[in-house]
Amino acid sequence: MAWLKQLGALFGAHAFLALTFALAWVAPDVALAAKPGDAPLVMVLEGITLLACVLVGGFVEVAYTFLPLILLGVVLFLLAVGRAGLSWGVVGFVWSVVAAFVEGLRAHRGELGFARENIAHPHRRYDRIFLLYFGTLPLVPLLWLVTPARVVIWATVYYALAAASDSFLRAPIDRIPRAILRRMQSKTDPALAAKLGLCRTCLYVQPAVGHPDGKPVRCALSTKDARFVEFPDVPLSTCDGYKPR
Repeated sequence: MAWLKQLGALFGAHAFLALTFALAWVAPDVALAAKPGDAPLVMVLEGITLLACVLVGGFVEVAYTFLPLILLGVVLFLLAVGRAGLSWGVVGFVWSVVAAFVEGLRAHRGELGFARENIAHPHRRYDRIFLLYFGTLPLVPLLWLVTPARVVIWATVYYALAAASDSFLRAPIDRIPRAILRRMQSKTDPALAAKLGLCRTCLYVQPAVGHPDGKPVRCALSTKDARFVEFPDVPLSTCDGYKPR
């Protein structure tokens, strides 16, 4: 069944966006081709999405639940004031936003398990997408003097890789942000490590963003087991739910 899900990802919103931008590049008169102004609009909105997720705090559930709604409102506003025509590029982007919103709701309800255990979790997915977006961004200045279709080419490459990262290239691409994260965690400040205690290396720990009492960690296990406090007092030296990363 896993291969069926990966095959389905190849026919999702990202794959559709890759197709419509590729047609805008090589066959702009084809019916499914995006309009000339779609690529800059869509890529800017995509960048806003990713940066906003980071600013919200480590791709937490709040970003996945509310940000797509905000972004959808922006797109609808642009359509209403005539700044973006209703085209296949905009339709594909709205499709991707709605899909991300549904995926975020499922993650928020605990249907997708924990990000560190499930490679298909939206937290892991957005790590890969963030890497691909800023990894392919240099294509724009590199192509600046070569072709006026530089942003369309960037959009085509980015969304094609995004579709692949949700399917047959998911595991190879996922290893890159995982390796970066492990390297960052291995260089934890000793004072911070002492402050977090056992939670620092626990599989179920997430950063506690904006907690009023300043507690640094959130226990994801608390969503499934009432024995565990959502925002524990750290440092902990023992815990029945502890599972090393």
